[in-house]
Amino acid sequence: MIILQRATFEDCRLVYKWRNDPVNRNASFSSSPIGWEEHQSWFTERLHLSHPESIWIGLSVLELDTPEPVGAGRILLQGEDAAVISISVSPSLRGQGIGKGIVSLLRDKVWEMGRVAIARVKPDNEISLRLFTGLGFVPVDSSVQESTEDYVTLEASP
Repeated sequence: MIILQRATFEDCRLVYKWRNDPVNRNASFSSSPIGWEEHQSWFTERLHLSHPESIWIGLSVLELDTPEPVGAGRILLQGEDAAVISISVSPSLRGQGIGKGIVSLLRDKVWEMGRVAIARVKPDNEISLRLFTGLGFVPVDSSVQESTEDYVTLEASP
């Protein structure tokens, strides 16, 4: 079972490590390595409740075990009625359904806010496209899409 908790500054190094993992970087829109100081600044800003983007840590909770961080997710409020979600999974735990669990929980949080959940995925990232579409996200009509060809926009409504 996976649960989410708000990230704290103690999670900064772990998220930094996951963010700079080569596979995660390749799937990200900003595929260059991120420096530690830049990451600390970015992360710290998002810990403030007034920031429109929040970071969540996915924890695996098994009976009698202590929670173990397994991935991270972000919710970025967009306008009055939408929120963009994104995730990264611990490199050692890929392929175990962790991403599906985190996306489901983030999507549900967005829905609880009365917002549409949005994901933006690189067109060649078949794993993420399958993940999001498998959880009810549908591609946005390209004639309405604000994006360029650099990513596919998907959304899920409650």
